[in-house]
Amino acid sequence: MTKALSGITVIDLTESVAGPYCTMMMGDLGAEVIKVEPAGGDVLRSSAPLVNGGNPVFTAFNRNKKSIVIDLSLPEGISLLKKLLAGADVLIDSFLPGTMEQMGLDYDSLKEEFPKLICASLTGFGPEGPYRGRPVYEGTLQAECGMTQSLVNDSKGTPYYVGGRLTQYASAYFLLTAVLAAVHQSRETGRGQRIDANMYGSLLAMFSLPINDYVFNGVECPIDGNAPEGFIRSSDGWLRITCGDQPIWERTIKLLDDPVMNEPRFMEASVRNENRELLLDRMEQWSLKRTSREAVELFTEAGISGGIVRTFKELRSDPHLIARKSFVDIDVKGLGPLPYFASPFRIRGMETEYNPAPEAGENTEEILSSRLGLGKQEIADLKAGSIVA
Repeated sequence: MTKALSGITVIDLTESVAGPYCTMMMGDLGAEVIKVEPAGGDVLRSSAPLVNGGNPVFTAFNRNKKSIVIDLSLPEGISLLKKLLAGADVLIDSFLPGTMEQMGLDYDSLKEEFPKLICASLTGFGPEGPYRGRPVYEGTLQAECGMTQSLVNDSKGTPYYVGGRLTQYASAYFLLTAVLAAVHQSRETGRGQRIDANMYGSLLAMFSLPINDYVFNGVECPIDGNAPEGFIRSSDGWLRITCGDQPIWERTIKLLDDPVMNEPRFMEASVRNENRELLLDRMEQWSLKRTSREAVELFTEAGISGGIVRTFKELRSDPHLIARKSFVDIDVKGLGPLPYFASPFRIRGMETEYNPAPEAGENTEEILSSRLGLGKQEIADLKAGSIVA
């Protein structure tokens, strides 16, 4: 079966996590993704953790791609990239605002020569506004959008950091959505498009419910959802329990049969919110008598949402993830097959391939030869001039 994005060519100028994750998903869907790297390669190639001189992390964001090294600081490098754009559908970058304009690779500079080309830029704060030129990291963006302070109160008022690079993945998915919409529009109209996505706006969109709560009610979210909601211990670990709305609360007190929790006053959500710690403590007295698995099974049977706080080691052997075939082995040069998470989406009848991430410049000669028709001497001349590698 033809893959969803077969026939679509993406020129990928992104680095690190967010942009590469977006283009990797396009590769998973069948697009040809040509990763254009500087001489030193994507910065993620040299990021921790390194294992026996190899970087397994790079493969997590760059499978199903080809790599060509082009020096875009040289006019000859820019000229060569433009030749690649002649057969491309999408150009994606993650440079600081203004960089593509300086190189003459922004949408307005390219639209006359490449009218069907979609130009997508992913930045930290967007191309306008006083923050546009600020360098960004995950924690910076979480702090700026209020996430490290207002979302929950488990930290007792101390700011905290949510792990997992949430901002990177959120912006990757928003960018992917916009690019796919533009690809569809281009097929309908024959015209390209300029796309601006930014990490700050993406995380704000993910964080919109508590922000709206403040806008509508004038207060920062004072508690972690509707009580009781939070972390409690079991006999062998930790659990996350959520039983805030009225029907779930009623199922909870029926299951636990706790005399304190059954007091009539706790039928009022406002009273539960005022006594969050007390209720969590009563729930913990119940859960400490059970293993995490036993507690979750009882919660599930009763229609209550509860989850085990798992370690990464436990995820690897989780029966649900195994049943869902959520892990795939991908070969990493020098390290052999290593386990990675499979694509998060499945399309029936379209099997996702998991080709290894390329070495920096691994496909340089192939791309110059097959896409641009350059001969061996022409390619050798480009290498001699350090324009490609």
